Amino acid sequence: MEKSKVYFTREITPENVVKMFEMLQKELPGKVAIKIHSGEEGNQNYLRPEFVKPIVEKLRRNNC
Repeated sequence: MEKSKVYFTREITPENVVKMFEMLQKELPGKVAIKIHSGEEGNQNYLRPEFVKPIVEKLRRNNC
C-alpha cells in the first residue's frame, strides 16, 4: 500500500489553500463542485465566503 502524502500549513489563509491545491498537481477538467462546511456565523471556526473565493476563482479560470 502506498503511503499517503500529507500537506500541512500553520497559516490557514485563502492564499495557502490555493498553494496547497497547486501542490497536488492535479488537473480537474470540466465542472468542479466545491463542498465546504463553513460552520455557523459567530462561531470561532466560521469560514466567511471570502475565505474560499480564491480557490473558486482559480478553479473557474482553469475550467473556462
